[in-house]
Amino acid sequence: MGDVSSGMASTVIQLYLKEILGSFLHPSTVVRSSAMKVVQLVLAQGLVHPVQIVPYLICMSTDVEVTVSHTADKNLQDIDKKYPGFIHMKAQLGIKLSYQLQKILQNKTETGIIRGFRKKDQDDLPTSLNGFLYSLLRNTRPQRRALVLSLLKQFDDVSTAPLDQMLYLADNLSYFPYQVQDEPLFIIHHIDIIISTSGSNLLQLFREGLIKPNAEQEKEPLDEEEDEEEAEALVVRLPHNTRPLRDAMRQARGCVLLLVLKQHLKQLYGFTDAKINQYSPSESVKMYEKAVSRRLAPLFEPKVTIAHLRAAALQHDEDELDDDGRRRLVDDYLEFKQLMLKFDPEEEEEEEAGSGAAAAGAGEAGARPAPAAPPPPAAT
Repeated sequence: MGDVSSGMASTVIQLYLKEILGSFLHPSTVVRSSAMKVVQLVLAQGLVHPVQIVPYLICMSTDVEVTVSHTADKNLQDIDKKYPGFIHMKAQLGIKLSYQLQKILQNKTETGIIRGFRKKDQDDLPTSLNGFLYSLLRNTRPQRRALVLSLLKQFDDVSTAPLDQMLYLADNLSYFPYQVQDEPLFIIHHIDIIISTSGSNLLQLFREGLIKPNAEQEKEPLDEEEDEEEAEALVVRLPHNTRPLRDAMRQARGCVLLLVLKQHLKQLYGFTDAKINQYSPSESVKMYEKAVSRRLAPLFEPKVTIAHLRAAALQHDEDELDDDGRRRLVDDYLEFKQLMLKFDPEEEEEEEAGSGAAAAGAGEAGARPAPAAPPPPAAT
């Protein structure tokens, strides 16, 4: 008789499970708390396979209601012990759902901008909203790296994630509970890879979309020095249809956010450029397993990204830009170009300086007089 009742309960729950889980994404704390109690009973009785509930538990672990988030954390921990790999499998979907929940909860804040970290008190260090999820996965090197790479990949394509979602992900990446050097260094390493390819391509795409000034452009290379370009001159060269250029700058916002994130991690953990340059993800585990601790650093506050989000909230994406909009587009390009120049210092000058020094050394060696011949032995 018990088996029959259990089977019937399982059938009923599976029938309504989608609606129950959907109740997690609700503005009412009472509704979310009630849904959490039902899910807790379902998991305790084993009425459904837990893998389909995991993304929603990840989502609820970011809830502002402490009883709900703690219950979700405990259930995630239990599932991770019984079914290793389930949390990792559904982590990306869970983070996406957590962003949707925070969009509901933070919509009433003064700024209206969704952030991925939380500060309880003024003097407390910020904590990542998905920090507990990361702490479950961080002990397994391949799993934590796979999670980080899946998040960084979304910055490379604006069609994957809108700018406000990228900011939410960057917030989480900036304040995940890292414990060893390998964790933040791995993120910085892959940020460098993304920026060096995507950033350069976007700058080139924007330059090629400008109207050529005159026939002399055939004689000059596309990658000509543009350090002294004036904004007014570039505004004149904007085509009538600025959509491709706007798309390029929209994609560049992900690169800008990553550059700010890299700088923040450098400051927060005290990494030097030399340390970052010598890091290799394929090195032995022990080399970068030294413990890290947070230093005093400014709050992660990417001002350019936040300004874009505020501006986007006040205006619609019109078919064509007015004069102010065209000027802003050029300013975005020049600002992005300056950031890229800081990120990628001119190595050619260093190489030339090195080769010049070597040549000078060789010249000095050639010009140096030969040692005098030893005097002949004295006559006896």
